[in-house]
Amino acid sequence: MPALPILIGLFDKRIVNALLYGLTAAILLLAFLVGAFGILFIESLFMKDEIQIMIHCLVK
Repeated sequence: MPALPILIGLFDKRIVNALLYGLTAAILLLAFLVGAFGILFIESLFMKDEIQIMIHCLVK
């Protein structure tokens, strides 16, 4: 991309680095949250049957 060096030339290197670090941190945080909620969601799907069995045993 020929526009990229011109774009970087417009900004100070420190600003570009800060933006890249911020973007990387945001992506990692998003991935962590998606992973955590995904694990919780999958656990809840598996636990649903176990909870129903527990309730069934308690009612019995």
